[in-house]
Amino acid sequence: MKKKVLLVGPVLTQSGYGEHARMVYRSLKSRPDIFEIFVNPVNWGSTSWTSEDSEERKEIDEIINKTFEHMQKQLPFDATIMVTIPIEWKQYRSAPINIGVCAGIESNMVSPHWLDAANSFVDKVIVPSDFSKRTFTDGEWGAKDPNGNEVKLICNTGVEVVHYPVEEEYLNPSDCLHESFKFKYDFNFLCVAQWGPRKNIENTIRYFVEEFKDEEVGLVLKVSIKDGSTIDFYEAKKRLTALLSSYPDRKCDVNLIHGYMSKEELSSLYTHPQIKAMINFGHGEGYGLPLFEAAAVGLPVITHDWGGQKDFLYAPKKDKKGKEKIKPHFSKISYDLNPIQKEAVWDGVLQPETKWAFPHWGSCRIAMRQCFENYGLFSGQAKKLKKWVVKTFTKESIEKEFIEKSLGDYFILNDIHDEIDDMISGLMDD
Repeated sequence: MKKKVLLVGPVLTQSGYGEHARMVYRSLKSRPDIFEIFVNPVNWGSTSWTSEDSEERKEIDEIINKTFEHMQKQLPFDATIMVTIPIEWKQYRSAPINIGVCAGIESNMVSPHWLDAANSFVDKVIVPSDFSKRTFTDGEWGAKDPNGNEVKLICNTGVEVVHYPVEEEYLNPSDCLHESFKFKYDFNFLCVAQWGPRKNIENTIRYFVEEFKDEEVGLVLKVSIKDGSTIDFYEAKKRLTALLSSYPDRKCDVNLIHGYMSKEELSSLYTHPQIKAMINFGHGEGYGLPLFEAAAVGLPVITHDWGGQKDFLYAPKKDKKGKEKIKPHFSKISYDLNPIQKEAVWDGVLQPETKWAFPHWGSCRIAMRQCFENYGLFSGQAKKLKKWVVKTFTKESIEKEFIEKSLGDYFILNDIHDEIDDMISGLMDD
């Protein structure tokens, strides 16, 4: 009998967690012989919901209706997979087996609230990178037990890593935007991010403008503040205009792209002939999906290595003796590890006692300059990384890995045992 699995997550939103939830959905869908899927779609902050009229969207809508009917009848589920931050796991767990899926945190350790949620409300935690895993397993907080004694709060629940796969759109990039987007200059850096404290957008712009103030070089910002709305666009434009007003005589160009973009459009932006490199001078990444997408299409990447991006920006490379070693295939900038800013504190999520990366402004500028002046070297390195990423993070292997690491211990072996029991029972009846 198929196992009834309830997926709870922002599966219909235009967000990183939305992408994560859809990856989980596709993984479950890859094993129709084992799982019957149910979906409870939830919001993700203020992000917009997708409006694509695709076969997958129609399927999910039908499953949502089925789920509503199932829950109205108060019928049970065999497992719940919750794709959201840990402090929300308690309210969504609804089965004998509960799996928590999250991106982890970008600072050096998760909050005590997350550790408590991992220990109390789920049977297993799934994260997208080794870095995210360490923020759970290496975190330690002081706490008190029910008797008031001082104890150490650590993660006692298993944490597994399952990366993102390379989607079809990045295996075969589109050129749909190549004619409609014409930038002022032929050499442009690209930054894809949400405009917030963690992404360090203001300094990213400053570092670029101060380095290329009098040169024919561009920066393309694919950013939003909260969502893809018109109001959000004007707020982002207002911020950008105010910041650039400090450089009235600049020759370099800064472009703002705003609003929802499909994977086809994003792949087209990454491979646009005038886009030459991806930059990320933020404070940390649980995974860094735009960086992963850039690596998958062979776009050079400039960033630090504090975060989940290390899992796919380091790749095997043979030395002069023919020995294979893991080496960085990106332009690595230096940074300091310091306490997060006061404005970045998010109670229960980002604790003021934690730390993340602060990129060195000089290192950022030097890396961009080197890329501009020695682009062939950067491009060649990116092409080598692309081959490894495409070969390693395949859709089939990642979906299989997710099933094995999330529910394999609980259900797949049980199915085999059930079949054996049925066979024995049948023989006894005979």
